[in-house]
Amino acid sequence: MSATTPRRGQLSVLVALLCLSMAAGSAGAVGTAAVDADLDPPSATESGVDAAVSTVNLTENVTVWDRASLPFRIDDADAATTLPTGAVTVEYAPENTGQIDARRTATAVYRPGTANASFESVTGAGTSEFAGENAQLVVARVNSSASDSLRPTLGSPDALGSLVDPETDRFDATYAVADAGTVDSEGRLDTAISFERPGHYVAFLATGGNFSAVDGDLSVGGSGTVVGVDTAVVERERAAVTDPPTGAEPGANASVTVTPETNGTNVSVLLYHESTWVNSLTSVTVADRVSSPSDSPNLTIGHSIAEVNGRTAVAGPVRVAGTAYGDGRLSQVTPTELVDLLATRTGAASGGPDTAVIGDGTRLDASVVAERNVSGATTVEVPTRGNWTEGSYRWVVTTGGDRTAALRTATGTLRVAADSGGGFDARDRPELENATFGSSVSLTPSSVAVTLAGTTPGRPVRLTVPVGDSELADEGFAVTGLTANFTRDVAGDLSVSTLDEAAVPPVSQDPPLGFVVINHSMPNERVSNASYSFVVSERRLGEAGIDPDAVALFRFEADGWNELPTRLVDETVRGFHFVSDSPGLSVYVAAESGSARPRFELDATSLNRSAVLANESVAVNATVVNRGTGPGVFNASLRLDNRSVETRTVGVPAGERRPLRFAHRFGATAGEYDVRLGNATVGTVTVSVPDPEPEPTESTAEANDTPPPADGEAEDTAAADATDDPLVTDDPPATEEPAATGLGTGEVAVFVALGLVGGAGVVVYRRYGGA
Repeated sequence: MSATTPRRGQLSVLVALLCLSMAAGSAGAVGTAAVDADLDPPSATESGVDAAVSTVNLTENVTVWDRASLPFRIDDADAATTLPTGAVTVEYAPENTGQIDARRTATAVYRPGTANASFESVTGAGTSEFAGENAQLVVARVNSSASDSLRPTLGSPDALGSLVDPETDRFDATYAVADAGTVDSEGRLDTAISFERPGHYVAFLATGGNFSAVDGDLSVGGSGTVVGVDTAVVERERAAVTDPPTGAEPGANASVTVTPETNGTNVSVLLYHESTWVNSLTSVTVADRVSSPSDSPNLTIGHSIAEVNGRTAVAGPVRVAGTAYGDGRLSQVTPTELVDLLATRTGAASGGPDTAVIGDGTRLDASVVAERNVSGATTVEVPTRGNWTEGSYRWVVTTGGDRTAALRTATGTLRVAADSGGGFDARDRPELENATFGSSVSLTPSSVAVTLAGTTPGRPVRLTVPVGDSELADEGFAVTGLTANFTRDVAGDLSVSTLDEAAVPPVSQDPPLGFVVINHSMPNERVSNASYSFVVSERRLGEAGIDPDAVALFRFEADGWNELPTRLVDETVRGFHFVSDSPGLSVYVAAESGSARPRFELDATSLNRSAVLANESVAVNATVVNRGTGPGVFNASLRLDNRSVETRTVGVPAGERRPLRFAHRFGATAGEYDVRLGNATVGTVTVSVPDPEPEPTESTAEANDTPPPADGEAEDTAAADATDDPLVTDDPPATEEPAATGLGTGEVAVFVALGLVGGAGVVVYRRYGGA
């Protein structure tokens, strides 16, 4: 299916959106990587994804691995600003790789300082071939006096070839070179990059040890191979935005007030429906292998966005941080050049790659405004349309001129929705972010239902749940969002329901604030962590007599209710907003902190015998019962005549019981001893000393004459005979304990295993947020 070519009015929106990915594109990107919906990554023999290392000559001395853009990443966790992006996949048809993931989860903008970077094996680019290699980190900062923009063609190493060739450096770059260390046996290397000044940076990892830089000039003294490439945009500081917008009605303007750092600065403001963009997909199919830096790859581009529904307000040609608006052509600095691949100034892809719409195509609601020579505080009016999808929109402010060194950015979100007198309107829809293309979310009569077509490890899936004012007023409690991190690519269904009650034991005798039930088909072992956001009205807290600082979320597990870390993050006219972190998905209840407590009782206490001879043992048995709602550890103290002689601990889940056993050997002192476990009386033990043996006769003594003990033996014997303390605690032989007095270690293990096998969860459905 041929692409619906965007109208010229839409091109500026595409330019702005795709230029947000400026830091996400790799210079000379000649490879990207594989997506497999729910299977382990294919082996080299299955698909050729991890084929033998293949390189392209950049210069006489320098080659580049054709997968160099895959395994090397600058950590966006160190960025000042990150914007979630749509998925990008690439297929190398000659190698039958299938569509593979470009590993770009967000657009990142950094600030001067240090950022971590890593080189590691990924699907589509195994790095074990480089194990043991010493690597250098080469960092190039493109200067404002460059004779050409940093605009490599996707699939072509042309730009990177210029960067590593000092004779043809058309970017007038300033270089720094540092030893990055040695690639370990698993093909991994961790390093750090220093950004000293704002600007556009290209960082590449190279082997061979022949790169050097003096006073910012690069020299290559011998052969080398570029094995990793990434780029970064560094701003000096955040753009100054006062009174950020929080909402707009469909068809009205969203007002953004910007104050440039210097007078006469160009400004652009972009507004787009975030979940549509984040859940979009761009697929690139490379039909032919690139063999030289000047090759133009044969590409086919597919995109899931077929239409941009919005307005463009550009007063003549405007350049912002090197991006051109309103000049009848497209961006000249987008590293991946996806804009150029989607359309040209004539509205036809003449001389460019073939384009296609993926599936039925979606509509992106978005607008962009660009203004020239802005001075002082200026309010930029960004138009919306009356037919825009209601929900969360992201605004992005960019200030600057032709030079990326002058770049400053700011971002935030607002809601586009009809005025409902405050809060969310009933027409709002749940929104899903960062799930694989093809995922969906809907509001059902009983819950918010999500279908995940796939997930990406390290890219948390976010669900935003709309809550109406009337619903919150009636119920006093509602879930507003869920974020889940998955350890691998998984697909499946989940639903979120809020209930007044659930088929689980109560967390306490007091009524809870509300329940949250997560029904899911994905195994919890695939969930590394999750977080929930919820809101409780002031009225509901007052009725429960709970202070906002004392609210906590509890997770129901096999051992009972477990309190989760919960924090109060905001207070609005709608109520108090909280976020709680969980190790997985389950059934939850919101209540007062400390509600889930263990309550221990001792049951079936006994002694295996009540009379013993001196130096004999007694077994003390009991059963610890936890009648509380939370798991806990019972500290048991064995006491003789109110004197503690031994302590033990036993963990007991809520509603369950565990055996407790002591074994005590009495000494040589006769008497009666009161035996207690803590304050509970178990019984009395009588210790008797046997009658002494008769004196031997004279003839027997003579017959049994023995030599006197050697030095030291007499002292040892005397010390042993002097042991007359009744509180000797050596464990007795196992044969002294009757089998019926308690469970042995092996028996306990069997019962625990049977209990785990027999466990089952109950999921309750109820109309979401309603009666």
